[in-house]
Amino acid sequence: MNLLSLNVRGMGVEGKSDWCRSLRKENEINFLLIQESLCAGLEVSKIEKFWGKGNFGYEVVEPTGSIRNFLLITGTLKGSGERVNVLNIYASQKGEKKRRLWCELREVVNVSNGLWVMDGDFNLVRSMEERRNSRFNAGVAKDFNDFIFDAGLVEFGLKGGKFSYAMGNKLSRIDRILPRGKSDHNPILLKTFSCNYGPKPFRFFNSWMDREDFESVVLKVVKEFSFQGPPDIGLMLKFRCLRRALSAWRNESEAKEKEEENIIKEDLVQFEKELQVRDLVEEELWALEEGKRRISQLEAFRLRDLIQRARNRWAKEGDANSKFFHGLINRRRASYSIPGIDIKWGVED
Repeated sequence: MNLLSLNVRGMGVEGKSDWCRSLRKENEINFLLIQESLCAGLEVSKIEKFWGKGNFGYEVVEPTGSIRNFLLITGTLKGSGERVNVLNIYASQKGEKKRRLWCELREVVNVSNGLWVMDGDFNLVRSMEERRNSRFNAGVAKDFNDFIFDAGLVEFGLKGGKFSYAMGNKLSRIDRILPRGKSDHNPILLKTFSCNYGPKPFRFFNSWMDREDFESVVLKVVKEFSFQGPPDIGLMLKFRCLRRALSAWRNESEAKEKEEENIIKEDLVQFEKELQVRDLVEEELWALEEGKRRISQLEAFRLRDLIQRARNRWAKEGDANSKFFHGLINRRRASYSIPGIDIKWGVED
């Protein structure tokens, strides 16, 4: 689930809806959280300008009367059945109201189960480094940090910028996401799928499963792995451990097999020299045949890997208008071509 949090400072300002809608499509957003709409009685047509047409649900806190400072949405994460609580927060500018908000949110978190994601405009910073050219209130920051600690929340680092709010030469980081362009507030994006910081693809060769020690490496990792926490994170860490173990095993196996192949080839050359002057004894004949069998096995492993590489490349580049594609077509055309026909005229039956 990918979340986008944005303080729009008025949904009626021209250009903001197109900007928000493009951000949603570009980043494949599943959950959009907006603060400071400054609009009462929002209709579907207004929300469609920010989200786009389609089937979606929405909840709104009206900007009239005694305004609530947060909106809680609770549901079940599709595919896992995990309960998820998303809090869209717009905190007051006043310190005392912020303290009451943190107390209220503590109670909300303590009485509800499941995963928690809190995001929005908190109207404060956590440290002096998160402000520039503006006043830092250490007491309010301490109250906020205590709330984050008590609620068991964590915060990911920002990518692309240090601050999220700009007014003239005053910069602050007051918008944030706390998971358990057209505005003076930058959009805050939380993506749950792998990006540049994610694990690199791991190439697995089928020939590995025919190695004698492959199964023992896998079973050792599975047996020794231990983790306490969310199942999806545990599975990801288990795969990471398995990948590292297999990578180390692969490098070690390749080095050993190369060394083994060189030794066997030297022995075979020596046996062939001995055959020129004498008959080999039974043990030497057995070693000769076993050496040839092992060399054939290692060559078969390499051939299977080459075939698998070729298939992967064809799946990736085969149908593209590329040099690889035209090379294959030209080779096939050359093999199927008929260079000429020899016709013997005047030959009687």
